[in-house]
Amino acid sequence: MIVFTNYFAVQDLTGLVAVGPPAGKLNGAKMGLYKTQIVPSRDTTLSDLTPCDFAGYALSAAITWDVPFLDVNDVATVLGSMVSFVAGSTPPLNPQSVYGYYIVDAAGTDLLALEAFDAPRGISAPGNTIAIVPQVQAVSQTG
Repeated sequence: MIVFTNYFAVQDLTGLVAVGPPAGKLNGAKMGLYKTQIVPSRDTTLSDLTPCDFAGYALSAAITWDVPFLDVNDVATVLGSMVSFVAGSTPPLNPQSVYGYYIVDAAGTDLLALEAFDAPRGISAPGNTIAIVPQVQAVSQTG
């Protein structure tokens, strides 16, 4: 089994968030919320998800990524800008349970990543907010 070094992992993340040219796949990526009760897997596709549709909801603007670094556990990590989804006050509010978030490419056509929340989060009133700081890590197998 091949083990990649921390240097390689940080460089890998640096390439993913690169502004370019060439731009990395996470450059310009956007975040959305989904209301599908699903267990995320590598085989999950965008068509498996039902995006939220509460009042005021929209796919986020492009995520801004920080410089990749090694976290306290020596894992290559990159954090994105906080994304906040706020329920609007325009009727109908369309209350719903939010099961997780997903990240798509800049065009919004390719699902890149998703994460289920530990427990569903409810949107039931104007001003309800779900804020997320995306985190991507590059972990090598160890033997």
